[in-house]
Amino acid sequence: MILLIAFFWKPVKWLARIVKAASQFAEDWTGTKDRKDTTGAVIEKGRPGIPALLERVRAQVENSHDTVMRDDIDIIREMVDRLGSKLDRHIIEADNSVARQDESIARIAGDVGKLKTKYAPET
Repeated sequence: MILLIAFFWKPVKWLARIVKAASQFAEDWTGTKDRKDTTGAVIEKGRPGIPALLERVRAQVENSHDTVMRDDIDIIREMVDRLGSKLDRHIIEADNSVARQDESIARIAGDVGKLKTKYAPET
């Protein structure tokens, strides 16, 4: 009898371990319900199954993708606005520069005209 128990001990132990792992997997897959006592109070909260967890993660990732996309669009809009304001300032400065150049050219032309009449009178 002892020999028979010793002979089957390892295969039975191995089979019990496989059954326990399969049971744990099935419980994880399907989830568990809330455990309640006789009064109806919750003793242990239930756990959602793997499909429910995957759905929750998918919803979070989908929401995160939309949020990240909106953030990227907002960043691009801010960059475009900054570039637009810089371009506006550059155009104003360029217009002012052209006006100053025109004033300088007119002054130089007037000075050249005075010098010409003073040092190279027409004959």
